[in-house]
Amino acid sequence: SSGINAEYGLHIGPFAVGSQDCYCFDTDCLCINRYCRYWRNKVNSGNLIEHMHGINVHPKEDVTPALLYFMLNDNSAEDRNVRHTIYLEKLESVLNQQQNERGCLHFNIQCLFCPDVLKGDRFSISDHLYQAHSFTLGHLCS
Repeated sequence: SSGINAEYGLHIGPFAVGSQDCYCFDTDCLCINRYCRYWRNKVNSGNLIEHMHGINVHPKEDVTPALLYFMLNDNSAEDRNVRHTIYLEKLESVLNQQQNERGCLHFNIQCLFCPDVLKGDRFSISDHLYQAHSFTLGHLCS
């Protein structure tokens, strides 16, 4: 089976990814895909043991042979760098999106409190909410 477990990390077939400081996986499946793609390419080009720790797991005592799992975690400098690079790229993407939304002058949304359709930038919408409905988003500077 495969999936994500908050305590133990990511489990995909005979591979497991430790969850220590796994900040690049918190909210974005694309980050997980990029991470897995990086390691798939790396593993396909060489020996698993070069990049991962082998762990023998006994699913049931004395009933079945041990299964060999390969563990990635950020104790490895390369793995830590991969996670950090993915995190920084995601952060950059989010900050660019926020900047684009702040600078957009063609924003169009219906007011939360009245039937007015608000147009323009986000400041004009915030201004309408304050002027017409005494509603503020955050702290007012005095």
